Amino acid sequence: MIRLWLTSSHPAQAEELQQAYQDCLTAIEYSRPKEDIASRHAYFTRILRQLAADRERLSPEFRAEVLGRFKESILEESFLNGHPLIRHWAVQAFNDLGFDFFSGSEPDV
Repeated sequence: MIRLWLTSSHPAQAEELQQAYQDCLTAIEYSRPKEDIASRHAYFTRILRQLAADRERLSPEFRAEVLGRFKESILEESFLNGHPLIRHWAVQAFNDLGFDFFSGSEPDV
């Protein structure tokens, strides 16, 4: 996560920033046990917030690719219903892809 934040805080190339996101998401997925849902959700939430801030620097194709990783955790409707701020960040990060966070339709990308 530190590498991601450092990369995000300077004008890195899109490829470098996308790789930092990929590496961070992979580290979270492999370092947190499947049964430790709360911890995994907490880390994914932090990354989603950063992704919403970096949206303009990341390609739509990349964001569509990582959307699936979030949909399997913090973007499940049951979780979003209790966390409106996460829904807000998800809309900021992915809404231009055609994913409706209120109806569950799939992105057009």
